[in-house]
Amino acid sequence: MLKIIINFIKLPLKDYLFHRKYKFKFRYLLGGYIYRIFLILFLSFILKISITKIILSYDKGLIETMNYFYEKIKNINYFKYGMMSPLNLEILYLIIKVIKPNIVVETGIGSGSSSLFILAALDRGKLYSIDLPPHVSEEHFCPKNLKIGWLVPTNFKKKWSITFGDSKVILPELLAKLGSIDVFFHDSLHTYEHMMFEFKTAWKYLRQPKIIISDDINANNAFYNFAKSTASRYIIIGQRMGILFKKQV
Repeated sequence: MLKIIINFIKLPLKDYLFHRKYKFKFRYLLGGYIYRIFLILFLSFILKISITKIILSYDKGLIETMNYFYEKIKNINYFKYGMMSPLNLEILYLIIKVIKPNIVVETGIGSGSSSLFILAALDRGKLYSIDLPPHVSEEHFCPKNLKIGWLVPTNFKKKWSITFGDSKVILPELLAKLGSIDVFFHDSLHTYEHMMFEFKTAWKYLRQPKIIISDDINANNAFYNFAKSTASRYIIIGQRMGILFKKQV
């Protein structure tokens, strides 16, 4: 348990030290600890998972993955390429770690920041990712001369399946083939119409409890309206990531 506490202390510190080059203030570090404590409490409430179980997910795997991520992006402005923030990636890892899904479906890969942390947290499960053809996605979401998913190490790729194409075509086909899934993660086109399409399509195939995670929910009201229409609980991480949860009785 001592190692877990040390890990919990390390992550906000690493986050702050990394972001000092972007002129983040010292209060960012202090706020980081307070914010994480509240997030753990809210996650426990929303997902109906014990606080202890969430805290125990601050494991060696999370520290190693975060160290790897920081090393890979140390000379890159990750904001420019649409990568998720380290805090959001940390929370994504915790969620996957505690619920232990067998099948996760993700739309939008880019450099692969979310894919990396989902795969790192998966024990025996598999990640199915959909993205636009490489020549389209790499131009906007990858540093020059780097390929889609370049952040994901080779040893993770055995539990990763990628399909290229329009998610409006690929997602229904993939979900029908899989039959059911445990978690859906949206990070593709952030228009209201497209987000609602993906949420509604995935919802029909989600096993209990139904969990949808979405990045860039601040782009429009799709996430909030969908949560309302399904009477689901949700939590917002920062201003961009939303976690929607519903367990039917």
